[in-house]
Amino acid sequence: MVATGISPSTSQKAAYLESMFLNGMEQQALKEWEELFAQSTSESEMHFQRGLAETGARMHALAGNLDRAKMIAEKIFDHLPSWDPEVIMVVFRAHTRSKAALHHEQAWDLYLRMKTLLGENFQAIAYNNCFIGFLEARNLQYARQVLGDMVKAGVLANGDSEEHVLEVRRKLHLLNRLTTDIVQATSVALYALTTLPRAYHVHVFADWIKLAAAKKAPEAAAQILDMMFRRGHQPDTVNFNYFLRSLFSTKQKSHELRAENIAWHMVDMASRAASGNGRRQPRTSVSDPLLLRKIPPANGATYALLIRHHANHSQWEHTDYLIRHMRARQIPQNTETMNVSMDSLCRQGDYNKVWDTYSTLTNPPKEQPGVFPNGATFRCLWKTLRLALGDVEHREHSTLPGPRELLAENIRWWNMVRSRYDASRFRAGLAAEDSGALSKLVMHCFSYKKDLPGSLVAMHALRSQFYILPSMEASWILQNQIAWVEASREAKTARARYRMSGLHQRNLKQVGRVQNILFHDRLARMNMSEEEFASLNDERKADITLDSLSEFIRAVLKRQHAPEDVEAMIDKAKNDIGMPNLPTGDMDAFIVA
Repeated sequence: MVATGISPSTSQKAAYLESMFLNGMEQQALKEWEELFAQSTSESEMHFQRGLAETGARMHALAGNLDRAKMIAEKIFDHLPSWDPEVIMVVFRAHTRSKAALHHEQAWDLYLRMKTLLGENFQAIAYNNCFIGFLEARNLQYARQVLGDMVKAGVLANGDSEEHVLEVRRKLHLLNRLTTDIVQATSVALYALTTLPRAYHVHVFADWIKLAAAKKAPEAAAQILDMMFRRGHQPDTVNFNYFLRSLFSTKQKSHELRAENIAWHMVDMASRAASGNGRRQPRTSVSDPLLLRKIPPANGATYALLIRHHANHSQWEHTDYLIRHMRARQIPQNTETMNVSMDSLCRQGDYNKVWDTYSTLTNPPKEQPGVFPNGATFRCLWKTLRLALGDVEHREHSTLPGPRELLAENIRWWNMVRSRYDASRFRAGLAAEDSGALSKLVMHCFSYKKDLPGSLVAMHALRSQFYILPSMEASWILQNQIAWVEASREAKTARARYRMSGLHQRNLKQVGRVQNILFHDRLARMNMSEEEFASLNDERKADITLDSLSEFIRAVLKRQHAPEDVEAMIDKAKNDIGMPNLPTGDMDAFIVA
């Protein structure tokens, strides 16, 4: 335009400068904008250009010049009767992304100014942007206040439909994620109770007591129940179950006894509701003031809590009674009740019945509802199999699946849940806090069966499917397994002498030396020192270790079998677990030494 003698307008210059800014020439664009802005506003405020000011506010906000962006925003407020809220929102969000508390206060000032100037035109999308901004700033006070303003403005909690309730609960959940203790969570709940319509209070109480259980705060949970009674909200079974969870989670005897007493009263109420007359009397006298109020009947989750509690104290007569009582009352089973029943049976050594319970509930007749297992279900199955294989008396009459069959079942289950939005929760239940614990269980099971090809495939399947990396304990289990496999070629009498003479320990040391040699040879081929290996991230180290273990197993198998037979055995193990295309290391039996 300049080359043709046409003088661009201020708005055109502003658009050009913003284009420069977005194309990486930030400093030059800001410098030229400042010069143009000073020239445009030097003679009179009448020459104040809306597009130019808004462009500058946006560029300075994106560049992190928050004080300058705030100053320009104030000029826009003061001199432009019609301004673009989206531009001010860019400045606002730049302030909330800052880590400085001062900028959060300035963001609050911008929010108040926008809300005041726009009045009724400050709509739901603007409130939501501000709410999210203060969540991003992790400022609980301001985010909570915005939520209250949304309710007062009628853009939140303005109906009683399920959609309206879910929207409110989602926002309260986001607020609670900013809390660090039950005191802050209580402040959020109390604010919600004073702000939201009464129809929402029952949901506030439900989420509040759930959070108290998660934070292991039984005193707070008891106060929540008391407040519900006093405000005319009858706590339901779910509310009481969370209270029981909070009591049991403390592991304190007084809390456990109180939870046990309340839970048995709930079981008695379930009996009364089903038959009109409870068959089992309360286990103690009514000394808990809570029991003088209306207690809801137990559901499946209540039974699960009580069964687990008695199982933890080896009180099998109570667990057996509760399981029979559930069946007699036809209380629907769920994953939690199935898991605690299986765990109770496992602790009693009734291993076959653990698998029977799992099979019956997860594969019911067509006309009956089934139970879908979670990660903890399979962890219990692996624990059961490991204990059963270690029990010499049980081996002869075991109806449990073998390690390969159980791993195949585990993988089929994972293929059904891995694409779900909450797949990480299922994996966390399987791996628990220490993912190495599951790896050890699986490796022990294959070790008892002296299944080296299965051990190799299992390690790769755990890595590939569940992101469970091989642990040092798993490596030691494998070495021990190989040491016994080497001994298994001798006669039974020779093996007896082998155990007594300490040759196993010597053989174990020799196996460890061989594995160590193979590992260091691998590092040498990779031109990597031990220090460089130690500096790698956990995932890379685990992959190198896994390939080294695979080479080691193949080398051991190759001592007894031809290479093609070794690979055939490994392929069969892969087929048995339902993963025929699973990679199992970077060296096959034809290459290993």
